[in-house]
Amino acid sequence: SVRVVKWDFHQPESGDWAGVLAEADSVIHLAGTPLFKQRWTPSFKEEMSRSRVEGTRQLVDAIIASKKRPASFITASAVGIYGTDPSLAADENAAPADDLLARICVDWENQAKRLDAEGLRTAQIRIGIVLSREAGALKEVLPVFKMGLGGVMGHPDHWMNWIHEEDVARIFVMALNNEEMRGPYNAVAPTPALTADYYRTLCRVLGRPCLMKYPPAVIKVMIGEAGEYASGGAKALSGRLTDAGYTFFFDKLDKAFENLLG
Repeated sequence: SVRVVKWDFHQPESGDWAGVLAEADSVIHLAGTPLFKQRWTPSFKEEMSRSRVEGTRQLVDAIIASKKRPASFITASAVGIYGTDPSLAADENAAPADDLLARICVDWENQAKRLDAEGLRTAQIRIGIVLSREAGALKEVLPVFKMGLGGVMGHPDHWMNWIHEEDVARIFVMALNNEEMRGPYNAVAPTPALTADYYRTLCRVLGRPCLMKYPPAVIKVMIGEAGEYASGGAKALSGRLTDAGYTFFFDKLDKAFENLLG
């Protein structure tokens, strides 16, 4: 059975969500306001951070205070922690960048790591660009590309660290069940694509032309500061995940697009 419990980190005293943690064997934490739903105003930047960092802090505080604690705490994070330098090939040991998203990710993960000292197993799943028809970057660009107005968006030589939604779900299940999984894991397909190749592959799968060019300056006019991050960044490597035993269902970009759009 499924029990739905309301939790609003803006009002931590509302509801009995903290008490439910005592009944949990493990916790998977995915909450965080979508990054690209609007322009990054100062107030929205604050929401981006608070929904991840403060939300995680409240969960961790409640777990520490609970008489019966879950065995593990699996939290989402993001490969945005590595920044936007396309010359960087980043495994989980790479140093964080020093930009807005990287700082949010560091603070986010540090809240979860507080549970290490409490004897809980923690894992941080650094998610890339999730391919889904229902939400995210792919859903946002599909109408334009289906109209035949598709093209390379942003920096053509940056890396798009994509991953199919099914693989994301399976990775979290694996992290839940595999007691050897601890620390950060890059949840990205083993074949990241340059931005130019990513959009050309999308056009080819859709059977539409890829003639338009949307350079970084145009993207910035369209969506503001978020545009710098929407068009890729450093190359994230998923070797630690495969070393842990994960086999990707979708390791080729064209096959992932065909599954979702065919």
